[in-house]
Amino acid sequence: MYKSFTFGKRLKMARVEKDLSQRELAKLIGCTQASLCDYENDKMKPRLLLLKKIAHILKKSFNYFLVTNQIVVTFVS
Repeated sequence: MYKSFTFGKRLKMARVEKDLSQRELAKLIGCTQASLCDYENDKMKPRLLLLKKIAHILKKSFNYFLVTNQIVVTFVS
């Protein structure tokens, strides 16, 4: 089972594990570096489709980002 880290902490750990900068990952997922920074600092949550893209690029399961003590996704398309 995954430890209880916030979505932002999990995102940052996965990004660093892949040796990507915020700028590089933001470009790959099609968002701004400022938005990615907000995701990592738990100021904003990505939409479902963007979260799927993040999981794919970082080679993590979708559940890796969802299994936390917080609600992490805005389910709006």
